[in-house]
Amino acid sequence: VKDPDFGARLAEVRGRAPATIFAIDETYMGFTEGSEDDQLLLSLAEEYDNVVLIRSLSKVEGLAAVRLGWAQSTPNTVRAISEGLPFAGQLYISELALAGALAALRGPAAPEHRRQVRKFYEEEQQWLREQLEEIGFETFASQAPFFVLRGPADALQAAVKAGAAVQRFDFPGDQGSERRSAVCLVADRASNETTLRCLVPEKEEDPLAWAAGM
Repeated sequence: VKDPDFGARLAEVRGRAPATIFAIDETYMGFTEGSEDDQLLLSLAEEYDNVVLIRSLSKVEGLAAVRLGWAQSTPNTVRAISEGLPFAGQLYISELALAGALAALRGPAAPEHRRQVRKFYEEEQQWLREQLEEIGFETFASQAPFFVLRGPADALQAAVKAGAAVQRFDFPGDQGSERRSAVCLVADRASNETTLRCLVPEKEEDPLAWAAGM
């Protein structure tokens, strides 16, 4: 869930802790629409030495495996970060990786590619959430390629042990409850079906039988 007031709150907190570096991970910003708050974050990073925006090329650009990204801040902070990196900031990045990054960000086909990627994950997330709700899980929509779900603690634990694309965590309100929360990753249909099978109660002989016609 994207907090529309995050930038405004960061501006206030940043001023009270000028010696603290606030690093904002924007890896999945490509899955969200731009807003005034996003512009505020950018202006804070350009003006104040203790605000750094970190962005990597992820699934929305189709370059997650390249492990390439960038940081935005003031010249002073960027210089300090570069000097602290291995090889004094001169770590080699191939020309092919850089060319791919530029094409993914500024190429003529980039906007349509990002639109199609967002549409793919939106449709797969909707399908997976519908199947999980059919068997009693609560799900919460997200613009990112993952979402939060709540269900029986033992089912979530078993799914994690089975290797499902699920990561458990506890909200304060979950304490003492038989239901727990988890982050569920969204991928291609085959992977999503595997996650679903791991989360279905053992008594269900054919966990995808009720989904076959959907």
